Amino acid sequence: MEQHTNEKIDAEAMEKKKDAKITVKFVIIMVLTLIGGVFLGAVTNLIKEQGNAEVVWAILEQVLAYAVPILFVTMNLVAMVVGGCICHSARKKAAKWDGEDEEWIDKIEKQLNYPILIVNGLQVLNSFMFALNFYLWKIIEEPEWQRDVIALGGLAAYMAGLIGGIILQKKVVTLEKELNPEKRGNVLDTKFQEVWLESCDEAQKEIIYKAAYKAFKATNVACMVMWIVSFISMLTFDCGMMPVICVIILWMVLNMTYSISCHKLETGNSKN
Repeated sequence: MEQHTNEKIDAEAMEKKKDAKITVKFVIIMVLTLIGGVFLGAVTNLIKEQGNAEVVWAILEQVLAYAVPILFVTMNLVAMVVGGCICHSARKKAAKWDGEDEEWIDKIEKQLNYPILIVNGLQVLNSFMFALNFYLWKIIEEPEWQRDVIALGGLAAYMAGLIGGIILQKKVVTLEKELNPEKRGNVLDTKFQEVWLESCDEAQKEIIYKAAYKAFKATNVACMVMWIVSFISMLTFDCGMMPVICVIILWMVLNMTYSISCHKLETGNSKN
């Protein structure tokens, strides 16, 4: 009995020490964040007062005006070629599968994760490059026909990336269906993700849920960082409240969706 009591006391002491370490770590992070924010704000304000920021930005805009369209097209071509080669390699391996070797099929499915990673990353980068391309098109001083070429080239690259991403994703899904006949879903269907999730087994669903929670935590950190950046930019570069509002809307949607979903799942009111 006495030994059990001592073990309990030791466990409580260890827990208190652990909590103390976490608290100290949190305080240090907050202090360093505050110091970093003050330093960054002071530096950017100094640049603004000296009048160098506008000169540097004007030069950067002219350089990007020529580089972005080329980078836009090259990025999509490289991504499609790499993703297509990975899919082709996976299909060749699948053709050699004897239908029983689980390790062999696991290797193929892990390989198919890379084209999906490329598609997801390319979707975000294409959206950014499309907006940047038209921003530069609006401000560059070039003959009208060159500005039109830049605009049309950006639109063509964006559409090509979008269509290429769909084709690449369809290839992956088709091969997954061949390897796992129980899988369902069409990438062109607006409810593809829901249908695909329903056709996954419990182990696959658990992986998806863990990945989603990790994405939730990472996005929360990203929103905090972007709020700091947008707040400093508002004070330093006179860009107004719009960047802050955009970040806050995304942050609110993220946390409210998570909280409401948790509440529905706990009360049994969720349909999914």
